[in-house]
Amino acid sequence: MTEEVNQEVEELHDEVTDEIVDTLEDESLEEASAPAAKGKADTAQPVTEPESIASVDKAAGSTQKSPEPGKGAANAGEKAPKTKAGMISAMFNKMSGMSKTEMQDM
Repeated sequence: MTEEVNQEVEELHDEVTDEIVDTLEDESLEEASAPAAKGKADTAQPVTEPESIASVDKAAGSTQKSPEPGKGAANAGEKAPKTKAGMISAMFNKMSGMSKTEMQDM
């Protein structure tokens, strides 16, 4: 009798599993659509490789480069510390030269 019960349970389990799989397939296996392009549709034309290279070169020439660390107007000649101990030492040295009111204004 236990074999009959086990067989019935397996059949019911298989039926329920098949039903669940069928419902999931129906819900999730729809064809995906490509995302819509931004901008106006009438201006969307394929861009050739030379055009894209030229636009990147044009953009690269119009941007400003950031100053190197320690060489900006604010850091005239000062080098940035490279370690935690160096940073703490630099902060201590800077603060030890300040008055209490200067530190409160920071």
